[in-house]
Amino acid sequence: MGFRLRKYYLDATTADGHAVIAYWASLRWGALRLRYAALDWFDASGVTRTTSSFGAPPPEESDDGVTWIADALGVSGQWRRRAEPITKDLFRRGDRSVRWSCRAPAATVALRVGDRTLEGAGYVECLDCTIEPWRLPIDVLHWGRVAEGSRTATWIAWEGSHPLQLLVVDGREVAAREISASRVAWGDESIALEPVRTLRDARLDHGALRGIPRLLRVAPLRLLAAHETKWLSRAAGAWCIHEVVRFGERGGAER
Repeated sequence: MGFRLRKYYLDATTADGHAVIAYWASLRWGALRLRYAALDWFDASGVTRTTSSFGAPPPEESDDGVTWIADALGVSGQWRRRAEPITKDLFRRGDRSVRWSCRAPAATVALRVGDRTLEGAGYVECLDCTIEPWRLPIDVLHWGRVAEGSRTATWIAWEGSHPLQLLVVDGREVAAREISASRVAWGDESIALEPVRTLRDARLDHGALRGIPRLLRVAPLRLLAAHETKWLSRAAGAWCIHEVVRFGERGGAER
């Protein structure tokens, strides 16, 4: 079956510890067609507010950043880019691939959600997949970003039969010595990740995918049972959002 997934990830953090994480995705998989958006607002007090919608328009890109207006979610936001975009193919087999495009490695954010407003620092990336995520040779995924302060950094690491490490610091790709849940290191430098709050700790079918019943009915267990732990941490004097996702048995990753 033909497969095409485009997924935007957008986030924002404030100086006093509020965090917003939003997703927009368009999926074409065989006869399945859906467009889905969701947003989580994590209060500094630990309270989470979640909203989701089907059919919301995608974020729009311009020379200076990304704008997203989704009336069904009550969302209107602008991410003004403070660092240049980065695009990399993370995986390719034949004519199928996973392309990662960091549209705003660091941004100044002005965001309205309902009657609430947020101003702070943020990040935007877009993932284009023409291979099913559960077929990728990944056992453990590490991802994170620091998008404010004197240092910006973005990292992706895959553990498994196709190991991968991508680390971009202050707009420059560098060779990583370590990418883990507690530290990112390169050369003789490092960023310690000091968790302040766990934002999510759940299987994907109970967490990020819980609002998509059509997908839950057909997606393989390897995807649904993957466990995501996402943190809000302090790193290099700034807020950092990072995660570890652990997958189970691979289902056809090498085919």
